[in-house]
Amino acid sequence: PLLLGCVLSGISATLTQSALQNKQRNSSLLTMELGVYGSMPLITSIIYQTISPSSSASASSIGSSSSVFDGWTLWTFLPMISSALGGILVGLVTKYAGAVHKGVSMVLGIFLTAVLKVILEGDPITPVMLVSSVLIGSGTLLYT
Repeated sequence: PLLLGCVLSGISATLTQSALQNKQRNSSLLTMELGVYGSMPLITSIIYQTISPSSSASASSIGSSSSVFDGWTLWTFLPMISSALGGILVGLVTKYAGAVHKGVSMVLGIFLTAVLKVILEGDPITPVMLVSSVLIGSGTLLYT
């Protein structure tokens, strides 16, 4: 499954870069399209749970005023807005820098997060972190 995920991620990055750079697609529009496609399974699940007679949630929700947004506050929208802005930013980076640079910057961002976690939270450096650091440095040097 991990290898398949890596292959699909590479294919996805290549197709996205091709659409943005070669076909001159608008990165914001492409991000919105991907968001719509990604939410289709969620919307389908919500509809199924609402109309399914075997669902315990449907018995209480049909005919009542409850909605999917019950219990939401303004803070609930913060991750949604952050994710949307992040998607737009990733689209712009892919369009202007390419999928490989996007991948390298993502890995370096994860590395920076690990370093800051060690410095700020005092977490110990594990052997996995050391091996990962060597691999990140090697990969970056090989690419440049």
